[in-house]
Amino acid sequence: IFIGVALAFAWPAVRRLGPRTLGRLGWAGVAVFLAFYLRPEIDEAILYSVGFTTVALSAALMVSACLAGTGPARLLAARPLPALGRCSYSLYIWHSFVFTAVARYGADWPRATQGAVALVAVTAVTAASWSLVERPLNDLVRRRREVRPTAGPALHP
Repeated sequence: IFIGVALAFAWPAVRRLGPRTLGRLGWAGVAVFLAFYLRPEIDEAILYSVGFTTVALSAALMVSACLAGTGPARLLAARPLPALGRCSYSLYIWHSFVFTAVARYGADWPRATQGAVALVAVTAVTAASWSLVERPLNDLVRRRREVRPTAGPALHP
């Protein structure tokens, strides 16, 4: 969260780097993100010392490029990703439970099988949570905002 807030405050200065530089930095962010994501085993000491911060910084580079409309912006706007963004809160809520359950109950499965099962399961749980809970609640809030009470007669002294 801190890195996102820092980017928001620094954005006026960051955008002066220009689209070309921001595009390159965005692609560098994609490369770093993929390097961490695709690595089969990462030592927890590395993750908790510099890993999570490095991934957050790479995300900030990608966001900067997208805000400037350059670099990986078109790739990150591909059809499935905005849909993923709409249900990202449900994904955030459920991913840890699903991945923990798969790691626990599928401990003797090959790592690729664990990953595939976890991905399918988290997709199903996220879709169900989005469809059955989050979207209906969002619709309810939206409808309540649209129906505003009319003002009563003005009282004059």
